[in-house]
Amino acid sequence: MRGGRRPPAHAAGAGQLEPPVQRLLGREYEQVVYPTLGPPARTDWVDYAERQAAASPVVIAGRLDALTGTRPLLVLVSPGYRTFGDQCGRLLRALIALRDCGTLLFAEASGSGQRLYQVPTG
Repeated sequence: MRGGRRPPAHAAGAGQLEPPVQRLLGREYEQVVYPTLGPPARTDWVDYAERQAAASPVVIAGRLDALTGTRPLLVLVSPGYRTFGDQCGRLLRALIALRDCGTLLFAEASGSGQRLYQVPTG
């Protein structure tokens, strides 16, 4: 933490994307994975699809909002993962509804659909 401020948090739509994102962003960002909100160190493949199917993007958006408080939130979505269905988009829409704003920072151009958004506090 710099200057006594907590860093922005980061949540991803797919846990397997987190290790490379963690390396890219560095330790300055507090990062969690969807849907467990656990650390991104490694993907737990046991019951992976079942965890995704049982997840509620609206509930998790509320938990993320509470976790980050007044800090801006970075959200990486990747709509092409079959076990997630439309959960990435639903999570992003729920966060934007809670915080009244969302800004697209990056869109991957090669066709994967990965996008990075910043969702500041309202």
